[in-house]
Amino acid sequence: MESLRQKQISALLRMLHLNDDAQASGAGESNSGGASPIWKVLVFDNFCRDIVSTVLRVNDLRDNGITVHMLLSSQRSPIPDVPAIYFLQPLAENIQRITDDIAKDLYELYYVNFASQLPRTLLEELAVQTTARGTAHQIAQVYD
Repeated sequence: MESLRQKQISALLRMLHLNDDAQASGAGESNSGGASPIWKVLVFDNFCRDIVSTVLRVNDLRDNGITVHMLLSSQRSPIPDVPAIYFLQPLAENIQRITDDIAKDLYELYYVNFASQLPRTLLEELAVQTTARGTAHQIAQVYD
């Protein structure tokens, strides 16, 4: 039986592998002979940073394709040819920051993951803002 910690690690690794169960199950294994990893950026809020930092080390992030990890509230430079994984609380201000980042074209694609259930109103706000700006096509996934 899996412990709570093991379930947390599994869920985080799945997220770091763009919610691909097949890739996440092989996480941590040597990449020799396998396909090269997809390098990604991880963007999180303070709450989700605390979740990640209690379960994974920086080396674990790197081993799973995360080249840079940053706070959502920090000033970030564009890395246009790299996908970004967002791990956030479902809050209106976080939705606004995501849509602002997409409008600034900071990353190639956006994989948005919420730490808990995303209220329908916030999902609709994300849809309205990205559609109005013509950037909805840049969102690859939304998970809660």
